[in-house]
Amino acid sequence: MKIRPATIAQQTRLTSAITHLRQARDDARRAHCPKLTAKIHRALTSAGGAERHMWHRLARMKA
Repeated sequence: MKIRPATIAQQTRLTSAITHLRQARDDARRAHCPKLTAKIHRALTSAGGAERHMWHRLARMKA
């Protein structure tokens, strides 16, 4: 299976998305919205997996 190379722009966008999700999670907690907080937490977990995959793609480009 061939892994597509990642770009620095993708890394920047993903990091930005994770930052925004964390801020949204904190705001949802402060607003006492447990269902929304849980959904954002799931999105953060997924984004974390995408970030790990992206780091792997970047590492493979350098090898």
